Amino acid sequence: PSHNRVDASSFMGKLRAKTGLNCELPTEVQWEYACRAGTNNNTSNADGKTQYQVAHYWNDGRGNNIMKVGSLTPNAWGLYDCLGSMWEWCRDWYTSGSNRALRGGSWSYDASSATCAYRSYNSPGYQCYNLGFRLAVLPSE
Repeated sequence: PSHNRVDASSFMGKLRAKTGLNCELPTEVQWEYACRAGTNNNTSNADGKTQYQVAHYWNDGRGNNIMKVGSLTPNAWGLYDCLGSMWEWCRDWYTSGSNRALRGGSWSYDASSATCAYRSYNSPGYQCYNLGFRLAVLPSE
């Protein structure tokens, strides 16, 4: 399912109320740090895996549609699907505008967007089949 940033905020509020977890969308810095898993590699792997092994992107030969979560190899910290698959909303505003940052690329974009450093953006209310989110659980305040 597609999600806009409003959906993500609503979900986090319900999760906080139910569990007491301090969760939020990651900042772009947090997202990229987790995606790279402590490396400088732009495709999130320290052990030489190829982009094809960790990312689902347009024309990668797997079919141009959404794949089941966890179908590809996780990064060095065990995080699945950081690249390709779905654009992920971040907490940050994109530059100084009215759009929010997106990271990770999507199965409906080419391989150049499925890297740790690639950035995109959209309006917080925008909803599309290739948008999703990942939560960061932060230390309790």
